[in-house]
Amino acid sequence: MAPFINGCFSVTRTLIVLTSLFLMTSCTTTTSSNGMSVKYGKVESREVATSKTSRGLVGGFRGIRATSDIPVVSKDKIEANIEKAMSEASEAYLYVIKFADGKSLRITTDKDFFYRKDCVAVEQGELVNLRLVDDDLCNNEIRAQKMKQQTAIQAQQCALAKRQLILAQSDREIDAAGEQIRQLCQFSRN
Repeated sequence: MAPFINGCFSVTRTLIVLTSLFLMTSCTTTTSSNGMSVKYGKVESREVATSKTSRGLVGGFRGIRATSDIPVVSKDKIEANIEKAMSEASEAYLYVIKFADGKSLRITTDKDFFYRKDCVAVEQGELVNLRLVDDDLCNNEIRAQKMKQQTAIQAQQCALAKRQLILAQSDREIDAAGEQIRQLCQFSRN
């Protein structure tokens, strides 16, 4: 079934997918049965990325370009969809995220609104996303347990929107998927 019907996203399909994702997500784990993991950490540093510094994970629209490997969709088609969905050219930013276990991760994204000491969710599955989250997810394990399920659902919704962009066939589908990504994958600090 196509993700869009007559240019509109299928509401029934969305509900089925989200219900399935909800059932697969556990409140006490950061990895769902479909391979999506969510880790919480603090932004340790931020800089404008260059070709020399952009090593590690890649998120945002750039991450779709870097990690999408769907055999039925050509790389040229994916690239064209991403370029159309990106409302304007933006710089890439390299963030170093430090986790409670002391390990760090480098992630490059086109999102420019994360600052040092922000608590973020690093959402990893087929695609990668970086999301600003409540400080309790990094600082207060008891309160964090209650919030992890909602964060995991948001991560799944973001991944689904990115996949829709990859599979989009028309300008209308690309525009709709791009808007979904901006809303579901947090492209502003608000």
